[in-house]
Amino acid sequence: MERLTRLHEPAPDGFATTRSLALPIRMEKLDQETLLIDPRIQQLSQLTVDIHQQSTLQEKLAIITRQVREIIGCHQSVTRMTANEAGGQEITEVSLSDKYARWREYAAPIDGSGIYSLICRFNKPMRLSQQELEQHPAWKGFGQHRGEHPPLRGWLAAPILGQGGSIGLIQLSDKYEGEFTAEDELILVQLAQIASISIENARLLERLQTALQEKEKAIKLTRTITDNATSALVMMDATGHCTYMNPAAEKMFGYSFEEIRQKPLHYQIHHHRPDGSHYPLEECPIDRALPENFDIRAHEDVFIRKDGTYFPVLCAASPIFEGGVPVSTVIEVRDVTEERRRQEEILEKIEWIRFLLDAMPQKVWTASANGSVDYMNKNWLSYTGIASEALLDWGWQQIIHPEDWELTRQKWQAAIDTGENFQIEHRFLRHDGEYRWHLSRGLAYKDSTTDTIILWVGTNTDIHDHKIALETVAKSNVELTRTNNDLDNFVYTASHDLKAPVMNIEGLLHALERVMKPKAGADKEVGMILDMIQQSIGRFKNTIGHLTEISKIQKNLEEDVTEVEFASLIREVLLSISKQVRDTRALIKVDTSGCEQLRFSQKDLHSIVFNLISNALKYHSPERKLEIEITTRQEGAYAVLSVKDNGLGFRQEQAEKVFSMFKRLHNHVEGSGVGLYIVKRIVDNAGGTIKVESEVDRGTHFQLYFKLATP
Repeated sequence: MERLTRLHEPAPDGFATTRSLALPIRMEKLDQETLLIDPRIQQLSQLTVDIHQQSTLQEKLAIITRQVREIIGCHQSVTRMTANEAGGQEITEVSLSDKYARWREYAAPIDGSGIYSLICRFNKPMRLSQQELEQHPAWKGFGQHRGEHPPLRGWLAAPILGQGGSIGLIQLSDKYEGEFTAEDELILVQLAQIASISIENARLLERLQTALQEKEKAIKLTRTITDNATSALVMMDATGHCTYMNPAAEKMFGYSFEEIRQKPLHYQIHHHRPDGSHYPLEECPIDRALPENFDIRAHEDVFIRKDGTYFPVLCAASPIFEGGVPVSTVIEVRDVTEERRRQEEILEKIEWIRFLLDAMPQKVWTASANGSVDYMNKNWLSYTGIASEALLDWGWQQIIHPEDWELTRQKWQAAIDTGENFQIEHRFLRHDGEYRWHLSRGLAYKDSTTDTIILWVGTNTDIHDHKIALETVAKSNVELTRTNNDLDNFVYTASHDLKAPVMNIEGLLHALERVMKPKAGADKEVGMILDMIQQSIGRFKNTIGHLTEISKIQKNLEEDVTEVEFASLIREVLLSISKQVRDTRALIKVDTSGCEQLRFSQKDLHSIVFNLISNALKYHSPERKLEIEITTRQEGAYAVLSVKDNGLGFRQEQAEKVFSMFKRLHNHVEGSGVGLYIVKRIVDNAGGTIKVESEVDRGTHFQLYFKLATP
């Protein structure tokens, strides 16, 4: 063995080494007999055995640290695993003799800089006496832990080398006797090599165990998923035999795993067709998926249970490759027996519905969920003269008026996309070449559990005559409106133009009266004629006034709207007809506490009250004292004006006639027959209503409903 020689030459980092630091260890040869006699060599062998008996990295480091102190013979031994290139410590194990018992609990971390880093950086051992240690340029002492760290008495350290370089170091201090020797350094290097192998193996074992644990977790998760899947999952090898099946597959097929693997899967569950004929293996698409290397998706088929019963399935199959070679097939199978049963029930219902639809007088159709028409009842043939088959799918486009097609297509597509109702008015071509207007409606029939559209059901109603009639009525309304406007203009113009001649006649009559006054006193007949002319002129003026009022109402010439107090307005009206009130000795009761104000045209409301009270006075009964009761109240969104009298009255069936223009039910008193007509038109134009109740010789009750202004 070669003994270590001291070197005194510049080294990396600009300082001199006192032991071999950056150069290989050179030792003098010792005879083989010396190595065999040295008991420490034998202890190394035992240490190797002890290390391999430990299961964790921490336990291995503890054995190494303790044994190396005992083998070399020193009071301090520390093994550190580095966490970075600077020598920062990841795991530290310390072994101290009783001499340093007080420091056994010391656990302050070491950053690894300074002299420690030289060992890890250059991967060379270092042996220093106490004096050499303290004089070494890289020695930094104990830093902030100076008062707590156990003192050092010389220093011997060796790196622990892994596959990627330094992974830690073993350091010793305070040898039992004397300084550390070259033989101690050699032993430590060998111990570091033993430690390196053990640590690398321990770390590899930990990674392997971690990988196995992750794989076990993945396998457990996969098994949990497959075991709880509702679909049957099956693995089939290249020979067609089952190598795995989940619980759902066992339940679906009726075979245990041991039973189903006895023969190729095809001969267990797919050997015959539903009609009883043999199903050759070479024709089975599932079995062909592996050798021919293709996937199967949404394949509908029929499988056979262990008890021989057939059941419909929806399945998928995908090959699994190893090294680019297909070695097995994973198969997913879903039993669709219940779905097929529901579909058959739905189809039966559809057939029944179509039977009823054929019996309907309307044109009826059905369409699939994607909007493709798949049925038209017999009425379509009668209407179009075209066989229903030619109109199915989108063939019905040929009978839609070209001007209506684009809007029809857009609305139908929107209904398909959203599931909302379809409705449109458009024209269909009849067998005689006429396009007739139809109202088309379509409703989506949906699955109650999934809310998905199963089919569409629609009707097409011929509205051509109705639509033409509406257009005719609309045109008539336009003509009537124009005619009414012309009549209103005529009435307004006539009433306006007649005022001047009447005023002239009245002026001439006054002049005639002055001239004829002497004769009128002598001739009573002349005076009577003059009075009759004056009365006629008065009636003519009243008629012209009423016509003017009517024309304003017809033209809907709104007066300024304001807040009107009922009580004040009624007093004004009574004051203007006070003579008639005195002449009839009428008892008039007024109570407006129920509704004191109304936002309305004051002039129109004055006209209403005036006409109602005037009529009550005019048509009073000579058999009893006239009583008139005027009240107001609020009823919901309406203000109600009530005028009730005990006059002559009329038959209730004549109630609507009293509001007709120039209509009079009593002829023994004078009147124009337009007063109540004016009242009704004013109320109607304001969005209100009038109720009238009357009984002959008992009186009449008018109730006028005015809409209250919204706040």
